[in-house]
Amino acid sequence: MAELMFGLGQTKKKKETEAKVRNTKANLKDVTITETVESNVRSDQHGREKNEKAMRTHTKVHLRDVNITETVETNSRAEHHGRNKDEKNIRAETKTNLRDVNITDTVEGDVRNQQHSRDKQWIETGKQQKKSNTSFDMARALFN
Repeated sequence: MAELMFGLGQTKKKKETEAKVRNTKANLKDVTITETVESNVRSDQHGREKNEKAMRTHTKVHLRDVNITETVETNSRAEHHGRNKDEKNIRAETKTNLRDVNITDTVEGDVRNQQHSRDKQWIETGKQQKKSNTSFDMARALFN
């Protein structure tokens, strides 16, 4: 009997719990959630983004009339451009002036001429040797 009473007690508690859950669901079914921590954070982020975009457009609108005339970078670039231009002019002028110069003899030219004549002589010697080798007769060489 004790077992039966224990079973009835458990069933009674279970029914009470289910009734409480049913009542809570019934009471909360018309409730709408309007605010959460996540929605507040997203709202703050959205507000910051809107303010930042508005500040950007405001800055662009107000800086349209600003005229930047001189900066360190523009001065540096102008200086570089001037140097490059001067260097090109000097190069062009030097080429123009050296058109009339006629180089007759140089050490390098003499060395190249010697090398060329030596190469020609070597080739000619090779040709002569080839001719003498073709007319060589082994039998006559043995008996002479």
